[in-house]
Amino acid sequence: MPKPPTQKRQPPHSSDRLSGSEVSSILGIHRNTLQRMVTLGTLVHDGKTGGRRRYWLRSSVEAYRLGTLTAATVWYIHSNLLEDIELNVQPGHRILGQTAASIPLAATSRAECLAMLFTFIAKNSPHALALPSSASGLPTTMVITEICRTHGVPVILLPS
Repeated sequence: MPKPPTQKRQPPHSSDRLSGSEVSSILGIHRNTLQRMVTLGTLVHDGKTGGRRRYWLRSSVEAYRLGTLTAATVWYIHSNLLEDIELNVQPGHRILGQTAASIPLAATSRAECLAMLFTFIAKNSPHALALPSSASGLPTTMVITEICRTHGVPVILLPS
Protein backbone atom coordinates (compact mmCIF):
# COMPACT_ATOMS: atom_id res chain seq x y z
CA MET A 1 0.00 0.00 0.00
CA PRO A 2 1.53 3.33 -1.02
CA LYS A 3 2.18 6.01 1.56
CA PRO A 4 -0.09 9.04 1.47
CA PRO A 5 1.70 12.12 0.22
CA THR A 6 2.90 14.39 2.97
CA GLN A 7 1.59 17.90 2.88
CA LYS A 8 4.14 20.59 3.26
CA ARG A 9 3.11 23.80 4.88
CA GLN A 10 2.46 26.31 2.17
CA PRO A 11 3.79 29.82 2.73
CA PRO A 12 1.08 32.46 2.88
CA HIS A 13 -0.04 33.75 -0.49
CA SER A 14 1.50 37.11 -1.29
CA SER A 15 -1.93 38.76 -1.42
CA ASP A 16 -2.54 37.65 2.19
CA ARG A 17 0.62 39.43 3.35
CA LEU A 18 0.20 43.05 4.31
CA SER A 19 2.95 45.62 4.69
CA GLY A 20 3.11 48.09 7.56
CA SER A 21 1.59 50.83 5.40
CA GLU A 22 -1.34 48.59 4.45
CA VAL A 23 -1.93 47.52 8.06
CA SER A 24 -1.84 51.09 9.35
CA SER A 25 -4.28 52.09 6.60
CA ILE A 26 -6.68 49.26 7.48
CA LEU A 27 -6.54 50.08 11.19
CA GLY A 28 -6.75 53.81 10.58
CA ILE A 29 -3.58 54.59 12.50
CA HIS A 30 -0.27 56.25 11.68
CA ARG A 31 2.72 54.05 10.82
CA ASN A 32 4.56 55.34 13.90
CA THR A 33 1.64 54.17 16.05
CA LEU A 34 1.88 50.74 14.39
CA GLN A 35 5.60 50.70 15.18
CA ARG A 36 4.83 51.43 18.86
CA MET A 37 2.23 48.65 18.86
CA VAL A 38 4.85 46.23 17.53
CA THR A 39 7.37 47.38 20.14
CA LEU A 40 4.83 46.95 22.96
CA GLY A 41 3.67 43.59 21.62
CA THR A 42 0.11 44.77 21.08
CA LEU A 43 0.12 43.67 17.44
CA VAL A 44 2.87 41.20 16.61
CA HIS A 45 3.97 40.79 13.00
CA ASP A 46 3.58 37.35 11.39
CA GLY A 47 6.97 37.21 9.71
CA LYS A 48 9.61 38.97 7.68
CA THR A 49 10.18 39.05 3.95
CA GLY A 50 13.49 38.24 2.31
CA GLY A 51 14.35 41.93 2.58
CA ARG A 52 13.76 41.74 6.37
CA ARG A 53 10.60 43.84 6.18
CA ARG A 54 7.79 42.90 8.53
CA TYR A 55 4.52 41.59 7.19
CA TRP A 56 1.16 40.75 8.74
CA LEU A 57 -1.35 38.23 7.48
CA ARG A 58 -4.73 39.65 6.56
CA SER A 59 -6.38 37.16 8.93
CA SER A 60 -4.26 38.42 11.86
CA VAL A 61 -5.17 42.04 11.17
CA GLU A 62 -8.87 41.15 10.92
CA ALA A 63 -8.66 39.16 14.16
CA TYR A 64 -7.08 42.18 15.85
CA ARG A 65 -9.85 44.43 14.52
CA LEU A 66 -12.46 42.04 15.93
CA GLY A 67 -10.73 42.01 19.29
CA THR A 68 -10.03 38.28 19.32
CA LEU A 69 -6.28 38.74 19.80
CA THR A 70 -6.75 40.59 23.05
CA ALA A 71 -7.43 38.65 26.21
CA ALA A 72 -10.03 40.48 28.24
CA THR A 73 -12.84 39.79 30.65
CA VAL A 74 -16.42 40.85 30.10
CA TRP A 75 -18.08 41.25 33.48
CA TYR A 76 -21.73 40.52 34.22
CA ILE A 77 -24.03 40.86 37.22
CA HIS A 78 -25.08 37.73 39.08
CA SER A 79 -26.98 38.63 42.25
CA ASN A 80 -30.40 37.71 43.59
CA LEU A 81 -30.81 41.30 44.79
CA LEU A 82 -30.52 42.64 41.23
CA GLU A 83 -32.74 40.11 39.44
CA ASP A 84 -33.91 42.61 36.83
CA ILE A 85 -30.38 43.21 35.50
CA GLU A 86 -28.91 39.78 36.26
CA LEU A 87 -27.46 37.56 33.53
CA ASN A 88 -27.55 33.80 33.83
CA VAL A 89 -24.23 32.85 32.30
CA GLN A 90 -22.69 29.41 32.67
CA PRO A 91 -19.13 29.16 34.05
CA GLY A 92 -16.61 29.13 31.22
CA HIS A 93 -19.03 30.86 28.86
CA ARG A 94 -17.58 33.45 26.49
CA ILE A 95 -19.19 36.75 25.56
CA LEU A 96 -18.15 38.09 22.15
CA GLY A 97 -15.11 35.82 22.26
CA GLN A 98 -13.94 37.13 25.63
CA THR A 99 -13.90 35.44 29.03
CA ALA A 100 -17.02 36.07 31.11
CA ALA A 101 -16.87 36.59 34.86
CA SER A 102 -19.41 37.68 37.44
CA ILE A 103 -18.85 40.77 39.55
CA PRO A 104 -18.46 39.80 43.22
CA LEU A 105 -21.43 41.43 44.94
CA ALA A 106 -21.73 40.13 48.51
CA ALA A 107 -24.38 42.46 49.86
CA THR A 108 -27.50 42.19 52.01
CA SER A 109 -29.58 44.94 50.40
CA ARG A 110 -30.24 46.21 46.89
CA ALA A 111 -28.74 49.64 47.68
CA GLU A 112 -25.57 48.09 49.07
CA CYS A 113 -25.35 45.81 46.04
CA LEU A 114 -25.63 48.78 43.64
CA ALA A 115 -23.02 50.69 45.66
CA MET A 116 -20.63 47.73 45.37
CA LEU A 117 -21.30 47.57 41.62
CA PHE A 118 -20.58 51.28 41.16
CA THR A 119 -17.41 50.98 43.26
CA PHE A 120 -16.27 48.01 41.15
CA ILE A 121 -16.79 49.99 37.93
CA ALA A 122 -15.01 53.08 39.30
CA LYS A 123 -12.00 51.25 40.77
CA ASN A 124 -11.41 48.52 38.18
CA SER A 125 -12.52 50.14 34.89
CA PRO A 126 -13.48 46.73 33.47
CA HIS A 127 -13.03 45.90 29.78
CA ALA A 128 -16.82 45.68 29.33
CA LEU A 129 -20.02 45.10 31.28
CA ALA A 130 -22.74 42.80 29.95
CA LEU A 131 -26.38 43.48 30.75
CA PRO A 132 -29.58 41.80 29.54
CA SER A 133 -31.18 43.57 26.59
CA SER A 134 -34.61 43.06 28.18
CA ALA A 135 -33.59 45.48 30.93
CA SER A 136 -32.45 48.27 28.62
CA GLY A 137 -35.37 50.57 29.49
CA LEU A 138 -35.15 50.20 33.25
CA PRO A 139 -33.99 53.19 35.32
CA THR A 140 -31.38 51.03 37.07
CA THR A 141 -29.88 50.02 33.73
CA MET A 142 -29.82 53.63 32.57
CA VAL A 143 -27.92 54.69 35.70
CA ILE A 144 -25.44 51.82 35.33
CA THR A 145 -24.96 52.66 31.65
CA GLU A 146 -24.33 56.32 32.48
CA ILE A 147 -21.74 55.42 35.12
CA CYS A 148 -20.06 53.04 32.67
CA ARG A 149 -20.01 55.80 30.03
CA THR A 150 -18.43 58.19 32.52
CA HIS A 151 -15.64 55.68 33.26
CA GLY A 152 -15.19 54.60 29.63
CA VAL A 153 -16.58 51.10 30.10
CA PRO A 154 -18.52 49.68 27.14
CA VAL A 155 -21.91 48.11 27.89
CA ILE A 156 -22.90 44.99 25.96
CA LEU A 157 -26.62 44.21 25.77
CA LEU A 158 -27.18 40.47 25.47
CA PRO A 159 -30.45 38.73 24.65
CA SER A 160 -32.00 37.17 27.73
